[in-house]
Amino acid sequence: MFLSKYSKTNIENDFNIYAEFVFAEPEKLRELAVTYPIIAKKLSLFIIAYTQFSAKYQQDFEDYFARTGLSDVAVQPDNFEMTIHLDLNDLKPQISQ
Repeated sequence: MFLSKYSKTNIENDFNIYAEFVFAEPEKLRELAVTYPIIAKKLSLFIIAYTQFSAKYQQDFEDYFARTGLSDVAVQPDNFEMTIHLDLNDLKPQISQ
């Protein structure tokens, strides 16, 4: 199950739509996760990705997911393991005019 037609185009777009719902419409996503087990599982993967990508922001994201009730309805898929390797040390913001 997908949250939008755009989500069906590829896995990255599916992830992006979850981000949109997580941060713009958490109540709606929470309701969908309660109704549809596949959404609850995909939400769990999203939460894992966001809480593991940076130790600096981990607690902030965990707090957000708990405060919005999203972590309460997320269901970790069976037999699934996810490892994220991301190095942000050399990331420099650029301002264009």
